[in-house]
Amino acid sequence: TMRHHLRILALLGVITLVGCGGSTSTKPATNASGGNAQRKRKIAVIPKSTSHEFWKAVGAGAEESARSQGAEIVFKAGEPGDQAEPQITLIDRMLGQVDAIVLAPVHSEFLVQSVMRAKEKKVPLVIIDSGVEADPKDYVAYIATDNKQGGSECARAMGKLLDGKGSVIMLKYKAGSASTTQREEGFRETLAKEFPNIKIAQEKYGDVTREDALKNAQQLLSAQPQFDGVFSCNESTTYGMLRALQERKLAGKVKFVGFDSAKELLTAMEQGEIQALAVQNPYQMGVEGVKAALAALDGKKVEKVIDTGVKVVTPENLKQPEIQKLLNPPTN
Repeated sequence: TMRHHLRILALLGVITLVGCGGSTSTKPATNASGGNAQRKRKIAVIPKSTSHEFWKAVGAGAEESARSQGAEIVFKAGEPGDQAEPQITLIDRMLGQVDAIVLAPVHSEFLVQSVMRAKEKKVPLVIIDSGVEADPKDYVAYIATDNKQGGSECARAMGKLLDGKGSVIMLKYKAGSASTTQREEGFRETLAKEFPNIKIAQEKYGDVTREDALKNAQQLLSAQPQFDGVFSCNESTTYGMLRALQERKLAGKVKFVGFDSAKELLTAMEQGEIQALAVQNPYQMGVEGVKAALAALDGKKVEKVIDTGVKVVTPENLKQPEIQKLLNPPTN
């Protein structure tokens, strides 16, 4: 058994040698940061899904941020996207493979366990886009749009469009999604406070895909045929509602305030079918997320909350240079 034991040790020695040396021998001796045979730091960027243009912009920002700092990213969502279970599973898998994680949590409560697991494994975790109900000291930073503010701005745009009176319907996103819930709350509260003569006649969840959103928008329009305005709180619900309004020949006849800036939505604005879009800065979210993760790995202090801003885009300001820059972030 002693010989057997030694053989195992010798084997382990070989594995260890291959494990340590194998990765660097294929790479040049120095990398971008000039370190000697230093391994590139790897950061997992985990969005809610990869199906929206919004997330592609987040990925482009993260990619650029990593490249400029000599790191690399793995950009991956749970399969299927927008669901807690697959996202939790993916994070567990990534914890053993990457140096840090940048996460947009699908659900504010269910993803708390992932925050705790990253903490146990001492893998710095940065939360982007949507909040999580964990103790802020258990993650590096929260980098997002001020979503409540975004919802409030949409309510003010609606108030202006309807001259302070009328009824509106609201296509919400999904229960448990912190970012969109905050937009809905901001919209509701600001309407009630600043425009008491505008009532929300009916609201419904659109769910995650554009197809789901279209189906739910159709049902909402059937249930509530009389209304003056409509508010949708993210890219997929705004797109689904747009399609449903077009089908019923209502696009352009009712006031439509949406969220996010997919190409189809901007085209609809140019055609007078959408009057206002709250536009976030997903590219910047990706940039700041990776920056915070790398700073945490370096033991540097990171701001706990970073607001990446929101602008209400209307046909009037659509062509302004700062708005155009926001609408056309650099992509890879």
